Amino acid sequence: MPTRADLYGIVEEYTALGQHRTGTPVDWATAEWMADHLGRRGLAVELEPMTFGQWTATSTLTADGEPVDHLPVFYEFEGSVTTNAPELVALDPMSGGFPGVLDEPVAAAQERGVDALVVATEHPSGSLVAINRMPGAGSGLATVLVAGRDHTRLEAADEVALRIEANEVDGRTSTVVGQRGDGHRPLVVSTPLTGWFGCAGERATGIAVLLDLLDRLSHVPVLVVATTGHEIGQLGVERWVGNLDPAAIRGIVHLGASIAVIDDTGELAATRVAMTTVDGSVADSMTAALASARLDLVAGATSWIGEAEAFARVGTPLLSFSGAGTDFHTPEDLPHRATSPEALDTAADAVASAVTHFVASLEA
Repeated sequence: MPTRADLYGIVEEYTALGQHRTGTPVDWATAEWMADHLGRRGLAVELEPMTFGQWTATSTLTADGEPVDHLPVFYEFEGSVTTNAPELVALDPMSGGFPGVLDEPVAAAQERGVDALVVATEHPSGSLVAINRMPGAGSGLATVLVAGRDHTRLEAADEVALRIEANEVDGRTSTVVGQRGDGHRPLVVSTPLTGWFGCAGERATGIAVLLDLLDRLSHVPVLVVATTGHEIGQLGVERWVGNLDPAAIRGIVHLGASIAVIDDTGELAATRVAMTTVDGSVADSMTAALASARLDLVAGATSWIGEAEAFARVGTPLLSFSGAGTDFHTPEDLPHRATSPEALDTAADAVASAVTHFVASLEA
């Protein structure tokens, strides 16, 4: 079983691979990296390839001739725009995980007939917060994000210039699938592999806990599904679930965002939650198991977050974890800020205990 240092080392390894956006060389390297970790734990692993429309952009943003860090909003438009008069607005991005958070300001800017939109994301540390966006849902308005700390600088500039060119190309990515056991009605254990920036808290903590869980579930047939496309409509899980026979599995454990992120005090953040379809005494046992990790459990859940929305449609018992930390969707989502060996150890213990109760209920 991995030690505390091992779990933290997994977070560091994943983050060091680079920016984890779907369809990039970092994405491809991450799939191979995950496959290697699963293989070491005795799973038979396949990379299931997937093609998709990959949105790409080149852009520059300057304030009085000086460059400003920015991030084009994925899938928002195609074509090219050069303007010295983009509109600047400030926005609370609600951590960036909800694609619809941009709809209203973008629509309002379009009504005003602006050439392009620059959105300064409000954040406690003034950071740039990336926002998930759905393929095919673009408004046609060239839109870029900047850090909230740059808002005043841009407002005060005599000239703000934006040049952006974007188009959609044929992209490739893959879902990593690993199986261990006799193959008879395995427990599905899932986590996403892609997201924004280094994703130390958002993604890597869930990956580390998943790998720890596999070591503890050596007696349980498992089917691991590490999905792609999280930040662009959860493409990977949507396609994978579409080919799944519910009768072939016994249940699903989904380890989503920020499962072991810490707050400013170094404690596991309260902005995390577990949800399950299970109710009654089993849910009570899971609630008790998760208390040490400051994870509240919503029993008998009917609404879900992230990839769990797709897994819930399968109709089998589901236990899902999700959350967010202060640095969620920001360039500051790095190992030393996102988590700690102690937090990972506590979360891994609590999750393993809850999953043990969950699995026992499936076998009853």
